[in-house]
Amino acid sequence: MWRNFLTTAFRNVQKQPFFAFVNVIGLAVGLTAVIMMFLFIHDELQYDKHHKDSEHIYRLLKHNDKPIPIHYGVFFKYLKGNLRGVEHSTMIKGNSYAVRHEENKFGQQLIGSVDSSFFDIFSFEAVEGDPSKTIRSTNEIVLTQSAASRYFGADDPIGKTIIIDNKYRAVVTSVIKDFPRQSHFRGDGITGIHFTEKVNPSALNHWGNGSFHFYFKLYPGTAPESIAMQIKDSYDKNAEEKYDNMDGLRLQPLEKIHLYSEKVRFEMSPQGSITTVRIFGVIAILILLLACVNFINLSTARANQRFREVGMRKVIGSGKGDLIKQFLVETSIYVVLAVAIALVLAEISLPWFNNLSGKAMTLHVFLEPSLLAGSVLFILTLTILAGLYPAFILSSYSPSVVLKGANYSPGQGSKSFGLREVLVVFQFVISVALLSGSLLVQEQLSYIRTTNLGYDKSNRLAIVNPWDQQIVSRFDAMKSSFASIPGVVSTTGTHNIPNEMQNNYGVFQVKGQSTDNHLHAAVISVENNFFRAMKSKIVRGNDFPETLTNQSKDSLNLCIVNESAYKILKQNGTDNPLGKSLSGFWDKLPERKLTGVVEDIHFRSLHDNVKPAVFLVSKSGYPNYILNLIVEYQPGQHHEVVEEIKTRWASLSPEWPIEYKFLDKDFDALYKRESNMAAIMKVFTFIALLISSLGLVALSLLVLQSKVKQIGIRKVLGATEGELIGMFTWRFVKLVLIANVIALPLMWYAAIEWLNTFAYRTEVNILMLFYVFGVSLVISVIVVYYQTMKTARSNPVEALRYE
Repeated sequence: MWRNFLTTAFRNVQKQPFFAFVNVIGLAVGLTAVIMMFLFIHDELQYDKHHKDSEHIYRLLKHNDKPIPIHYGVFFKYLKGNLRGVEHSTMIKGNSYAVRHEENKFGQQLIGSVDSSFFDIFSFEAVEGDPSKTIRSTNEIVLTQSAASRYFGADDPIGKTIIIDNKYRAVVTSVIKDFPRQSHFRGDGITGIHFTEKVNPSALNHWGNGSFHFYFKLYPGTAPESIAMQIKDSYDKNAEEKYDNMDGLRLQPLEKIHLYSEKVRFEMSPQGSITTVRIFGVIAILILLLACVNFINLSTARANQRFREVGMRKVIGSGKGDLIKQFLVETSIYVVLAVAIALVLAEISLPWFNNLSGKAMTLHVFLEPSLLAGSVLFILTLTILAGLYPAFILSSYSPSVVLKGANYSPGQGSKSFGLREVLVVFQFVISVALLSGSLLVQEQLSYIRTTNLGYDKSNRLAIVNPWDQQIVSRFDAMKSSFASIPGVVSTTGTHNIPNEMQNNYGVFQVKGQSTDNHLHAAVISVENNFFRAMKSKIVRGNDFPETLTNQSKDSLNLCIVNESAYKILKQNGTDNPLGKSLSGFWDKLPERKLTGVVEDIHFRSLHDNVKPAVFLVSKSGYPNYILNLIVEYQPGQHHEVVEEIKTRWASLSPEWPIEYKFLDKDFDALYKRESNMAAIMKVFTFIALLISSLGLVALSLLVLQSKVKQIGIRKVLGATEGELIGMFTWRFVKLVLIANVIALPLMWYAAIEWLNTFAYRTEVNILMLFYVFGVSLVISVIVVYYQTMKTARSNPVEALRYE
């Protein structure tokens, strides 16, 4: 019996191969997109779940204008062992160091300093040694396997010494496996917290030094809110200097850090985005619905042409159960074939998708019992849904009804808005929505790339100046040497490189004003030619003097504020801040005269508002060293300039590896998440339009085939080809128009919600919506016109010769 079912099914495929192709390929392409989206979402949701009891681990966040995860190291001693409901507490400080072993030098190595309870909270597998004992020592270090291999090659790393920042010796006493890829923090090595005291003596004893992340493992049943209240009470009781309001303290679950930290500043490493996951989830659901609706729509449309077959089968003795099995077997063949093709296409596409998303996903995840069971359930569900109509509806009609005519269909001749029309509208609602979303993301990225950042990022190279005793003399040597390189246009210096977070802040006061009217702003030390070299515009007052000696730089009692700081000063009651003196600087000068206002410079991404900033010139006053050099080069000469800089760096500072970045590329990296989303949305929008178009082609062909006699009669009665083409084309085009009317208002609302995640954003362009409307309309006309024209031009004699 089953052999007969399969034989009949394959014969039906051979009778109409075009519809079989459209059905299978449409579903397969849609499932391919869904598989890749699912892998991405599944991967994002697994972050930090590898730790034992991860559901009981939290980190502490405080709230200023945005959530901040860093806290004062001196505060931790009042919390450890003193919080009811906490099993273990630890603090972590992320650091980036240069590492040297013999003649091998490595820049930007991520080495964290941790409290002794770190391995009691986090689960990392030891390869050699005992990591928990290593972090209790001051001069020992835990390395990851990849870092150990990078530093020592095939040699055994245990007992070997590395030099950190060319100053501090650390002996390797244990090795752990690499940090899992799905971890919210990264690392090459781990030291004990006392190592931080050697590097930064005030890290654990000054209430103004806030650079540690606090983590807590709670006993089961402990309310995180109660821990936050205890921490606030401890701060209010013990803090000798209060720099923050701790009313907004909260504990963030470890498993939510990666996806729910979009607004969190000062992360140890870039995090994901629940917004991106939700967008991809919605796209996956929409494409899945699109593919399934298309498949079901074509299956039901094809089934309506099989009434005579059903009647004949019933006449020769087939029961309703046999017919149901026949239709379900046919549908299952289509579904299984589509799933198989989708898996092949996904395997081929995954390298591209992994490269775009920065992941290492594989299809092996579907071998997990729960996902394998879910996949089988999906196939069965789709088979039943797609085969439901032909299997249960058509098999229920009596032979006397279904043998009325080859093209008989229930409700034939009705002008009502039927199920197939609803499904076509639904398909194009999804396609129009995805097309609109894709264009919107492109529009915002274009806005980001063309908006005024307050400086010129093109053709500029930032070179990191290592922090040691030679920092000032090295800067002078770099500036002098690099300025003479052919192709170099200008050189300047800054403590903060654009596109990076400002890391020094102060509270400033206008001389003679109430202490309540203060300005909290970033303190940024720059060379006196910084604004001229970066093409930043002075909007009020004057720039710093063009020529200064090294001695006069440390005694220059002038400062410049950005526009954001200037507005706050005016709001605080200073009518004309220019010429007034500001106090609150950390160096030897108690106050500086405000000489000018510079346009807002975007040191952060456009997701954040520009923060108030005060710029000063300081050569050697802590903490405002001019650490880093920015070199402007002539267009097209970056390769030659960089190679010469590397050569001169090797002679200027042979003990340090050179670390540099291009400002334009660094800027683009801030929006990698949005750029990747745009690229992915382009592909999946194309897939959605392809599926909808394939469905419209097949459905229009099926409908027109059922109307051949009607068209023949109309032509005999005098209807022209143009009238027939217009009539049947309009039947399908109006469905696309209805889809636009539904989809575009919804996309308008969704667009506004997404754009609100940016502090600086484009506007929803009404022309873009008209463009989407026009594209979908043109596609539908092109798709339907050819089939309609071919049918309208057919000879009516062929359709009516047997009537």
